[in-house]
Amino acid sequence: MWPSRSLRDPRPDRVPEEVDRVRRELIGRLDPWSYWVAAPSPDVPGDLAVVGTTGGSLILVCGFEGYLDARGDRLFVDGKPLGGFREAKIGAKRMRSKLAGRAVYTEVLPMICLSRAVAGASRTVKGVRVVRMEDLASEIAGREKTLSANRARRGAEALGTVAVTGQGARPDVEEPEI
Repeated sequence: MWPSRSLRDPRPDRVPEEVDRVRRELIGRLDPWSYWVAAPSPDVPGDLAVVGTTGGSLILVCGFEGYLDARGDRLFVDGKPLGGFREAKIGAKRMRSKLAGRAVYTEVLPMICLSRAVAGASRTVKGVRVVRMEDLASEIAGREKTLSANRARRGAEALGTVAVTGQGARPDVEEPEI
């Protein structure tokens, strides 16, 4: 069973079905031999963790419907304030620390995924990347490659439950243990 942080989160924008929908979308669009989607451990705030050859990403899913509106440094979806920026940044720091504990040294990008809201281009607000669900996989895969596939897989396994992609490990990307 895939653990869902949304069941314990009282915020109205966190819906378990939305987290599952975003997880399925990511698994379907990311290269299964280069990226691993995991459920973060309970001490890491966030809905999904992705570790791949382009580094790590911690994703909070926002299920608000409507149009995204920016007013200064605040974002609103149909008049409801978009939150979770502090939570995303704290979670990214904790995730980076967990990865470093398994000798996977990489930056972790905090992200808020708008699963139902209509928004323009992705933007960074308060140090957190805010993206539409349709752009999430390309935002993750479009970063500079910083890890080998074996190290990325090891990092994802250190974070928690790794989603099954239906693909086995490729023997040609194995690297010797140090």
